[in-house]
Amino acid sequence: MTGGPAAPAPAGPPTAGAPRSRALRGAGSVLRWAAHLAAGVAVLLVSGLLPVQTIRVPSDSMTPTIRPGDHLLLDKLHPAAVVVGDIVVVHDPLGDGLLVKRVVAVGGDAIGFEDGVLVRNGQPIAEPYTTDFLDGVYYGPEVVPAGSVYLLGDNRVDSVDSRHFGAVPVSSVVGLVTARVFPSPGFLGVAA
Repeated sequence: MTGGPAAPAPAGPPTAGAPRSRALRGAGSVLRWAAHLAAGVAVLLVSGLLPVQTIRVPSDSMTPTIRPGDHLLLDKLHPAAVVVGDIVVVHDPLGDGLLVKRVVAVGGDAIGFEDGVLVRNGQPIAEPYTTDFLDGVYYGPEVVPAGSVYLLGDNRVDSVDSRHFGAVPVSSVVGLVTARVFPSPGFLGVAA
């Protein structure tokens, strides 16, 4: 026996676990990175800092198209490009908060009700998105001012809309509703 340092152990073949453990560490790193990215995008979607945003609907004024608790995707890039049939989010003219409503007339249109049927520019409008017809109701016609939109909820019996607060300036439109993201994802059809 000599009193010198111990000789290093001979290098043997790599164990099968070493490359696998490196691969697992790499996959874990990618998954962590993806989770952080997804969380960041979710925060941005909810915060309103992106040109798209998600919003939650608190009321039933748009049933049956949109139900309370639905989460909607809002396109904020072109809010002034609204047309009849679009579902929009606007600043509430009667208070704080936001409203989700359907555009039924734009600037220059004459809008009214004749025996509960929506009439735009003298023509009755078929509205497959609502089941609430206000039998016996006559209203208007009222001409929508230029640069404004006339908004109604699909649930006509239980909606505070342009019948209560009048036409809304297009500048009050926050964005266009493009899709439902929860609970049943899908695009919302536009019906004029």
